[in-house]
Amino acid sequence: LRTHCLERGCGGIRGLGLMFRHLDKDYSKRITLDEFKDGIDFYGLKLSESYVRKLFEVLDKDNSGGIDFCEFMLELRPELSPLRKQVIDECFNSLDKNQDEILNIHDLKG
Repeated sequence: LRTHCLERGCGGIRGLGLMFRHLDKDYSKRITLDEFKDGIDFYGLKLSESYVRKLFEVLDKDNSGGIDFCEFMLELRPELSPLRKQVIDECFNSLDKNQDEILNIHDLKG
């Protein structure tokens, strides 16, 4: 599913957010199984009913019967590139004044 999203140009966080809003037909901030099935059909994925149900269950981490935005993003967002990871590490290290690998209020105050 992630690969298909990336192929469709939904590689960024913004694109995945737009996809989530498109799937969430009732604006409940959760994707129901029916909405998920409709989305699978809309994006042209040929998956069996049982596979779609299993995929939905994997995405619905809290077993609430719906996929919320965080669950959706955690599974579908692309991996960070090595360069982006390096930039994040450098920023974190510059903020972590005592180099204990934990950011707290004292680090941020300087």
